[in-house]
Amino acid sequence: MEEDFLRDKVDLETTLNAFSRRLNDKKQQREIQNQKSLHEEFSRHKRMLNAIGSIRKSLIEMTRIELEFKYKLQMVQDDYLGWPRISVKLINLLDPTKELHALTVIANDRNGTGNIEISYRKNEKSIIISVKESSNLSKLPSLIKRATRLYLEDIEEIVLNKYKKEENEDIDLLTKEEKKAKASIDENLFTEDNKNFLDTLPKIEELEELPLDIDYLKED
Repeated sequence: MEEDFLRDKVDLETTLNAFSRRLNDKKQQREIQNQKSLHEEFSRHKRMLNAIGSIRKSLIEMTRIELEFKYKLQMVQDDYLGWPRISVKLINLLDPTKELHALTVIANDRNGTGNIEISYRKNEKSIIISVKESSNLSKLPSLIKRATRLYLEDIEEIVLNKYKKEENEDIDLLTKEEKKAKASIDENLFTEDNKNFLDTLPKIEELEELPLDIDYLKED
């Protein structure tokens, strides 16, 4: 009798069934949430890749600009910490290993933000826009245009200042060469082998000893 009484009082079936139902409900909710997260992640990545693909098509046009004077804009495509990166770099054709200035665009999904980062100046913060919401995509063209315009202003200043500097160096070099040539001529004129021609003229006191032809003084 006592055992039956305890069995009735300690019946856990209801509790266990409730726990199982609650656990199953949470597992289903988590599965639904995971599916939703995966769908959102897929959508973010798709927007990021579409965005950086469009940016690439626009930036490649920049590399066709004729800078002349040994400079060139070159596109480089690689990845940064596993995220796609596109860079347009100013290259000195005489020293291609030296990186002068770059416009860089990186797509990354750190923290699930779906960011597009645009860097165009070393001393200025990168422009960052999240494409987590598709509505933000409409803001991207104006941001790219602004970054490109400022970057090209820097390129213009670098190229023209370098051209002016080297042009002045050429003028200075020419001046130095001219001075060197003049000094060489002066040196040759006043060496012992090439005495100053004034020193070869007779002195005043020696004029009396020179024969004097005065026929040209006679009248006809």
